[in-house]
Amino acid sequence: MLPYLLAAAGGYLLGNSWRESFANGGMISWVDEKDKYTKYWGRKPDSVGSFYIKGHRDDSYLYPLSDFDKEYWKDVKLKPNERLFRYRSATTDVANISPVVKINIDKSLIYFLQDLDSDDDKNLVFETRGIKPQYISLHKDILTQYKHGGETNGIDRETYQKWKSLVNMSKSELKAFYDSEEGKEAGLSAGEAKELGIDSGRESARWIMKMKDTPVSEWTPTMWKWAKKQISFVSRMKGNKGKLYDENGKKTRKHTSLLIWGHNPEK
Repeated sequence: MLPYLLAAAGGYLLGNSWRESFANGGMISWVDEKDKYTKYWGRKPDSVGSFYIKGHRDDSYLYPLSDFDKEYWKDVKLKPNERLFRYRSATTDVANISPVVKINIDKSLIYFLQDLDSDDDKNLVFETRGIKPQYISLHKDILTQYKHGGETNGIDRETYQKWKSLVNMSKSELKAFYDSEEGKEAGLSAGEAKELGIDSGRESARWIMKMKDTPVSEWTPTMWKWAKKQISFVSRMKGNKGKLYDENGKKTRKHTSLLIWGHNPEK
């Protein structure tokens, strides 16, 4: 099949498999070459993709699972190349529901629930045979996370905004502090942290510098875990009583601890 290449909706529409087209960026789609109307994803707010199945009334739009969904269905058995999403269409909007759908990303197959009302069940039961859609598209952020082995439920925007606000030092600022005498003494050593069962500030600083160098769409699951740890530590330390400087004008332990965790309290 010759690949379609269409600049649309801020990205690319491609008829090849996502592995072949991934490097091109944009929105990655599988397209039925017989579909003369070659569809593309016109993104709706908060959606992360869309699909169309022949005979259906209209396109369906995919949405990431909420934190509640992820926790509720954490024991659902999925193959490595399968992911869960919620979807909406004109038909589901009439009923005011957002059913769960399973997508096999490698094979571009869609599996619907056997019973649309069964998403209250922790053991989701899907149709045994997947449906090949006319097209299916996913935003490049989703496919990037999938490629790197992360969750494909979209970027956690709320967490990222908190992290960006609290970890307010640039990579160069943090590196300068990390390499300084104050930075070498800031926080707990790796040995002290291990003994107490907590994370070392200097280890956190090294991760922050990596994260500052990495587009958020390419963050690994480990980076997201560190982001949450950093948010928790900085929020807690900021709330602790104590001054930033002692009577001799030297930075206090509180001050240097915040700095090594990427937060400059004087900004």
